[in-house]
Amino acid sequence: MANSFVRYTGNGSTTAYSVPFSYRAQADVAITIDGVATTAFTWDGAGTTVTFTSAPLNLTSIEIRRTTSQAARLVDYADGSVLKENDLDTDSFQGFYMGQEAIDDANDRIKLDNADFQWTAQSKRIKSVADPTAAQDVVTKNYLTSTYLTTATIADIALLGDVAPQMALLGVSGVITDMGILGTADVVADMAILATADVVSDMNVLASADFVSDLNTLASSGIVTDMDLLGTSANVTAMGLLGNSTTITNMGLLGVSGVITDMDLLGTSANVTAMGLLGNSATVTDLGILGTSAIVTDLDLLATSANVTAMGLLGTSANVTAMGLLGNSATITDLGILGTADVVTDMNVLATADVVADMNTLGTADVVADMNTLGTADNVTNMNTVADNIAGVNSFADRYRISSSAPASSLDVGDLYFDTTANELKVYKSSGWAAAGSTVNGTSARYNYTATAAQTTFTGADTAGNTLAYDAGFADVYLNGVRLSAADITITSGTSVVLAAGAASGDIIDVVGYGTFNVAAVNGSAINAGTINEARLPASALGAVWESKSSSFTAEARKNYFVNTTGGAVDVTLPSGTIGDTIRFLDVAGTFDTNDLTILYGSSKIQGASANLDVGTERAGFGLVYYDATQGWLLTEK
Repeated sequence: MANSFVRYTGNGSTTAYSVPFSYRAQADVAITIDGVATTAFTWDGAGTTVTFTSAPLNLTSIEIRRTTSQAARLVDYADGSVLKENDLDTDSFQGFYMGQEAIDDANDRIKLDNADFQWTAQSKRIKSVADPTAAQDVVTKNYLTSTYLTTATIADIALLGDVAPQMALLGVSGVITDMGILGTADVVADMAILATADVVSDMNVLASADFVSDLNTLASSGIVTDMDLLGTSANVTAMGLLGNSTTITNMGLLGVSGVITDMDLLGTSANVTAMGLLGNSATVTDLGILGTSAIVTDLDLLATSANVTAMGLLGTSANVTAMGLLGNSATITDLGILGTADVVTDMNVLATADVVADMNTLGTADVVADMNTLGTADNVTNMNTVADNIAGVNSFADRYRISSSAPASSLDVGDLYFDTTANELKVYKSSGWAAAGSTVNGTSARYNYTATAAQTTFTGADTAGNTLAYDAGFADVYLNGVRLSAADITITSGTSVVLAAGAASGDIIDVVGYGTFNVAAVNGSAINAGTINEARLPASALGAVWESKSSSFTAEARKNYFVNTTGGAVDVTLPSGTIGDTIRFLDVAGTFDTNDLTILYGSSKIQGASANLDVGTERAGFGLVYYDATQGWLLTEK
């Protein structure tokens, strides 16, 4: 078995350290840093690792030591008590741990053994230490091979012991290699350049307040906006693409009277407001943006011969006729809206080659026909309705999400998310995420675990491979067949069970998870067909729940029996049970001592043994409850 302690050296970054030895309770483990006790740490669920609140400093000494309580015996055996394996283990572990700790403590001291002594005719003495030559030498001199060490020398040697760890670090191959690189000619030359006056001066200039202020000015939103507005030469070239013959033809289709009418509907003030495009500034002010010197310069670029030729295609009679329809007053009002700075910027984007290609596609006869359909009054009304509720539409993604883990942001009461890990829908409440429906399929689900030493948390796959899941707060937990109370467990997560005290190795943990389906919510009048099983009804609904028996019979779960053995012994065969099934028997005639009652175990054990139970006590009354295949039927009254 490992020692009762372990030591580590801190490195300034590691916080988690393993505890390799066994212990009775976490309170029996003491932790010190450089000899000073600390409680600034936490345990992991398995009790095998401690994690400090902050990483111990570099080269600090960390000791984790077991200190089993010696104040009193942990187990007091009483006459007539049941001798349990756990009591024996606790008693023996206390003695073993205390003995091991005493041995480790003794071995952890500086001491001399017989090999350190030599024997003379006069006495036993430490090797290589000479006799003192004067009375004062005993207290003022330290002798070693006939030469004594001065107090100053001893102090220097002690200092070397403190520096030794740092000196050891300097000797590792990585540090030696790095120090070698620092000494190369190239590195030395580069460092010399960095130290010259010119380089230092340039670096000071870059850091000056004026230089930083200029950079901040260039990055201001106003200048960035001005630089982005309208036509650089590249954008004007792209806009020239709008004048090619194919695009002009398609644009001509857009000018037919039907499309213009539909466009008028889309361009009304109310619709533009709903679409978020309306600029409330006066049209003249908006158009004034087009008259700035920068934009005029850009417009000059439009006058190049290539662009003029392309724009000449706009003057064909068919196109002029179509464009004439654009001149009605309603359309002109809508065009005034198009002169705002934001719309101009968007038009530059529309004029790129890729967008023009897409617009050519939009200008085909089929697409125009579809656009005519979209532009009808009814469809425009529907689009306005969507625009009025755009905030709700945009927030839908925050109302319902699909994820393998619970969302942690944009949380409002009533939000939904589908948990792909648990394969269930969850709703956000004031107390956090909860299952929208029952986690348990049906009324209950059962799980079984075998504990390890000091284990407190049970989760994930059980011994049968089933993954633990229950509705938070709706579960019964059994430790070795005994149901635990609320103070002994935490059952709030829906995916794990946490014990208040760690279980012993080999303990059996059974979990029965219940669904939150509320039978009371079902109207009894709705049950109008079929037969309800007796097992689904409470005892009060069954009427007479006791049966009288005077001859051998096979018992049924959840029934009680008056047994009369006046006419002879009676044998009872037990059924196959499920956990929680109960059967009771009563000597109604007081004759079990004359003609006994024999409980035949059949396919199930009794009290953990494959043996019959003979009852020969007059007026005996007792019950049996089924636990599992290993324990079988257990006596509840004796």
